[in-house]
Amino acid sequence: MKLKFWKTGVLSITTSMTKNVIFDLGGVLIRFQPKEAIHQLGLSKEKEDALYSAIFLDPLWLEVDKGVYQDVSETLDLYLEKYPSLQKEIKMFFHPGWEDMFEILDEGRQFLLDLKEKGYHCYILSNYGVEAFVYTKKRYKEVFDLFDGKVISGRIQMIKPEERIFQYLIDTYDLKKEECVFFDDTKENVDASNTFGIHAFVYQSAKDAMHAIQSLDAEK
Repeated sequence: MKLKFWKTGVLSITTSMTKNVIFDLGGVLIRFQPKEAIHQLGLSKEKEDALYSAIFLDPLWLEVDKGVYQDVSETLDLYLEKYPSLQKEIKMFFHPGWEDMFEILDEGRQFLLDLKEKGYHCYILSNYGVEAFVYTKKRYKEVFDLFDGKVISGRIQMIKPEERIFQYLIDTYDLKKEECVFFDDTKENVDASNTFGIHAFVYQSAKDAMHAIQSLDAEK
């Protein structure tokens, strides 16, 4: 298919085979830096490392993303029981508003705005705990309202890179695989998407992502 451009050089969605752009959140639209958040607590380096391992490398964190637990209040006592020597630090980390560590990336926001202006439909496919997502969505309501659909792992108890979560997205929003492109910051998830049949790329920058979309359309 030949590409047509407006005089400005902007790709016209009417000639594009790609209609749907799927966003991961962390590393694409959301800045997620747990080590930085822990560092702000003013702990020793040894305590920082121990706390990071206890919270983010423990299977409990993944189980929140999987929807086994809906929020931190359900896991806090479990963390405290498993790591008695870090009880003070764990309570310090999970203070009210701890979800503020999930921040919008300006570049990701602009990428989303640019896509919507060009006429693309945009969707979220993310591994994210329910409580944290509700908090983040409310905090950045004007951004999340731009999406045409959202699939959050904790809500549906499916998680990337499982094939069924990609199928859930396709079925829920009646999408065609060949009309979709997915951007994720994790290669494992990108590989799973490509295997499933949705073109996917490891997200590096908005510029590279837009170029990837245009390159895909040029091939079609």
